[in-house]
Amino acid sequence: MMEWYETWRVDYENHKLRHDENIGNVDIYELRGENITCEICYPIRDTPEVFKKFWKILQKFEYTIKDYNAETIRALLNLLSIDGEERNNYTKGRTRDALDVMVESIRYLKQPVLREKGLKIIIIVIVRDCIENDKEDETMDRLIGNEELIRYGYILEDWDVNIRFREFYEWYKEAITDFVECKDSTTRRYKNILYEEAELKEDESTEKIEEFKRKIRLMLHTMHIKVREHGWGISKEIVEKVYDKIRGFEQLNMDETDSDDTPRSYTITETDDGEEENLPINKNEEMSDEESDESNESNNVEETETTKIFEEIIRMDLKRMGYDVEITEIERIRKFGVTAKIITTYEFMKRYLTIWNLEDEELDEQILQWRVENTKECERCETERLKKEFEIGKEICMECKEDVEKENPTDDEEEMEEDIKGPKLAQVKNQKVKRKIKN
Repeated sequence: MMEWYETWRVDYENHKLRHDENIGNVDIYELRGENITCEICYPIRDTPEVFKKFWKILQKFEYTIKDYNAETIRALLNLLSIDGEERNNYTKGRTRDALDVMVESIRYLKQPVLREKGLKIIIIVIVRDCIENDKEDETMDRLIGNEELIRYGYILEDWDVNIRFREFYEWYKEAITDFVECKDSTTRRYKNILYEEAELKEDESTEKIEEFKRKIRLMLHTMHIKVREHGWGISKEIVEKVYDKIRGFEQLNMDETDSDDTPRSYTITETDDGEEENLPINKNEEMSDEESDESNESNNVEETETTKIFEEIIRMDLKRMGYDVEITEIERIRKFGVTAKIITTYEFMKRYLTIWNLEDEELDEQILQWRVENTKECERCETERLKKEFEIGKEICMECKEDVEKENPTDDEEEMEEDIKGPKLAQVKNQKVKRKIKN
């Protein structure tokens, strides 16, 4: 939701009352500057064609916008005069000022669907892609119905994420360690973290904050070569410092001395491969009371029931694999951010059987270390999978690779299928399959 809408509406209506009360007594232009939304203070003299095109496209993204004035037009022309690279950094300088004027000068039918920053990003995208690069159809196809836009009320464009990640990366090298690298998966995880950070409330539950920190730690693992190669753990101090940075809390601690506390090194986590132990199976009394101490979950009954059904499906899948695991233990595993796809693998369960009786904090570290060593995220489906599901050196899983091959057959295959019909086509396909098996 647009955070300032109610304040904007009240200010605009009060300003219009001042016009009504002073008719015939005060020059209307003496009120100019009080409210940039006012169509009386800022009447439209002429509407350029470029603005007409912009306005038509903008209305497709936000149906609540009603009208504009001379200030809206002036702000758009200012945006068009700003260099593309400077304009992309929309939270600073002249770009920020022009966007503020544009968004505040628009009149709305009711509270907008998009957030304030969502509307500003859409404005930048329209200016750059639809007006300057003449890619209106392509842009509309990409953004109309966009899941992120619908879910969050705004989108993070790649150029936006790259700018923000570059700033974070430079800070990280200075504040933490200069021994870092950047991968595509790092930027992708950072983008997801930015979305989730915006959803965290000031009084957010401890459970959600800890889950958010686990995602930060997973992102940091992709930035450190030694962590990935040797299974070292990222220290809690580093995660806390990055958490404060991302949430904007680091300024609050600038006056505090932290020379001894500044995390400039890794914490090595030793791997203890002990003998396999049995999980507490069908014995509720063996489970600790901590497992029943669930933090503030949603009061939505339907969501709770869906979660229970989902966890029961996981339990049945594990049972078919030979593991009779209590729902409470599945809840515990999921609390550490492990997906159902990973839980229901022999590789994960074999490791979990040796560490399940550790305290939560140590168990979290061990699970994270196992995930770093044994799983990776597919760049296409963005799903965490076992490394054995990838070909050596490939960043997309074998399942996605097969999908890509089906969607994009080679030119030779297309020509062959065009020329060959009936039984002969089936014969050629069989020959191709045999060649693949032989190779």
